[in-house]
Amino acid sequence: MLDDCRKRPTELQYNPNLPLSQALLLPRIVIENTRPLIDGGQFAVKAVAGQVVQVSSKVFADGHDKLAVRIRWRAEADSIWRSEIMEDLGNNGWEGQFSVPSQGRYLYCIEAWIDQFASFCYDLQKKHQASIAVSLELQEGRNHVLHAAERSEGRCASSCWRCTMNWQRCSKPSRWRCSCTSAVHG
Repeated sequence: MLDDCRKRPTELQYNPNLPLSQALLLPRIVIENTRPLIDGGQFAVKAVAGQVVQVSSKVFADGHDKLAVRIRWRAEADSIWRSEIMEDLGNNGWEGQFSVPSQGRYLYCIEAWIDQFASFCYDLQKKHQASIAVSLELQEGRNHVLHAAERSEGRCASSCWRCTMNWQRCSKPSRWRCSCTSAVHG
């Protein structure tokens, strides 16, 4: 259900002149060993029009929070970036792809962030499996989805609202499943 929310391309505002005091508060995420890359990016990677470009990278952060990673690309002459969520291969490996529709220069980059909701779901599942009471966590999960609904539009917002309604109907023992599994997988 909420997969539509994750795949919607967005244009983020990037501020390279962030004050040090604010930069130190941001999570430390490392993106390295991105491929394809020729001589550290000094030379362009070649592709044929219509070809799918496979991109891989190692992405990790300090701590145990779950990450979300996507590849962003655009033709050099375009101003709008397109994006696609990358697949977690395990062991910090991520893989994604994009298609080159026509001849010309293209730019691509890897973007990563702490996925608060995925981290919440992972922690909730572990607590549930360990038979730890999760009533407060379930309310937190519902609040995650409510906040997502409030700041979303269209199908994504509808999915979030539907999820919160489903949560209300779930029996208490199965609410942890309703909070995560049905929200993410529909």
